[in-house]
Amino acid sequence: MTETNQKQLKLGSYVSVGDSTQLSQIDGKPFTITAIEDSDYTDGENTTPGVKITTKEEFDINGEKYSKFHTTRSVIVENLRNEKLRADIQQGSMLGPLVCKKNPGKKYYVMEDVNSS
Repeated sequence: MTETNQKQLKLGSYVSVGDSTQLSQIDGKPFTITAIEDSDYTDGENTTPGVKITTKEEFDINGEKYSKFHTTRSVIVENLRNEKLRADIQQGSMLGPLVCKKNPGKKYYVMEDVNSS
């Protein structure tokens, strides 16, 4: 394969942890959250707060089906660690449809309702 025909790969496209994969795999795609749990990331002695969500939808990622996604994106983690939200979801409510996208003019990603701009 010549250099001009080579496809650029990203490691994040192939990394999964247990039964989940990175939330970035579905950036821009609508989804509905049915469960939320803490899922911190530990690297040596450093721990970064994180969450794992379960979605109503299944997404095909590199030939595998996923409905669980983890993230350490701080704005998203902060929103999903809301105790009232978690209690409502544990009682059977669903959150969404939502979409993750880069916050315009910022360096971070946000999660928002599909119908908001």
